[in-house]
Amino acid sequence: VTELVLKKNGLVGTLPSELTSLTQLEILNLSDNNITGSIPVTMNQMTALMEFKIERNALAGSIPRLDRLTKLKILYLDENNFSGSIPTEMGGIINLEALGLYQNQLTGQIPYQLSQLTLLKTFYLDSNKLSGTFPVDFFVDFQQMIDFRARSNDLTGTIPSYINCMTELQILYLDNCDLSGPIPTEIGDLAYLNELHLHQNSLSGTLPTQIGLLSNMNILYLDNNQFRRQIPTEIGYLTQLKDLLLHRNEFSGSIPNELGSLGPSLTELQMNANRLKGTIPEELGLLTGLRVLRLDDNKLYGTVPDDLGSMTAMNVLRLFGNELTGNVPDSVCDLVSYQDLTELMVDCTLSCDCCTSCI
Repeated sequence: VTELVLKKNGLVGTLPSELTSLTQLEILNLSDNNITGSIPVTMNQMTALMEFKIERNALAGSIPRLDRLTKLKILYLDENNFSGSIPTEMGGIINLEALGLYQNQLTGQIPYQLSQLTLLKTFYLDSNKLSGTFPVDFFVDFQQMIDFRARSNDLTGTIPSYINCMTELQILYLDNCDLSGPIPTEIGDLAYLNELHLHQNSLSGTLPTQIGLLSNMNILYLDNNQFRRQIPTEIGYLTQLKDLLLHRNEFSGSIPNELGSLGPSLTELQMNANRLKGTIPEELGLLTGLRVLRLDDNKLYGTVPDDLGSMTAMNVLRLFGNELTGNVPDSVCDLVSYQDLTELMVDCTLSCDCCTSCI
């Protein structure tokens, strides 16, 4: 037997140790069942294995040594109840291309030995209880990495500058940790990056202008941090963006006119709960695909631009908590009457006959 696929079969009970006597097995897929207990320590003798998938079960205990499985390319242990630290010996599975450990109860630091897995393309560590900083030079040899996720852990320290060694990286999730310090300028070297999730950390400083070099970016989540000063105008170069979340930071200065260059692909723009001043740029009216625009809780003044009425796809527009004056233009009210704008919230000091509520 070289292949055993029993996914989504309603299997219950524990893994029999006899299973590991199938030493010619190359593919073992037991995902999406209700298997309990632990992985037998004798699993390490199944040296012909190339794929081992047992995600979405109810396995517990520690992850055993699997370093003799040197032919293994795919290892998915996600969404179980594994506890303890990640075995340092896992760095010996040298041909591994995909490693999934997310949504378990793993603790301790990320072993530096995992940096020996130089063929990894996808690496999921998210939603555990991992702590500490990234090991020194951890990302340097991940030159084939496409998708790296370590979100929702207790990781601390800074984002290392050598993150730019992952030259093929497309997706990076480091959100909901306790990372601090600035975003390194080297982030601009990740030419293929299309998703960057850094929200809900303690990141600070100014956004590097090099972020404007990420021309393939679709998703940029930087909210709920401590970024300050001006939003870089170079963000306007990211014309493939769909979601741009900058809310709940300490950005100051004016809203860059260049954001209007993001074009019709942008569907969500949130800059609320900052310290932004100045007027609302009329160029934002060029964002005709926008569904959500939140500018609330800043220090904006002046009038609501008539150009915002060009956003015919808008569902949510929140402008309250500012120092805006005058009337809400008829063009914006038409979005309520004739389009899909279902939530238009402004300060009660503004004159508005169409607003769904005023604050």
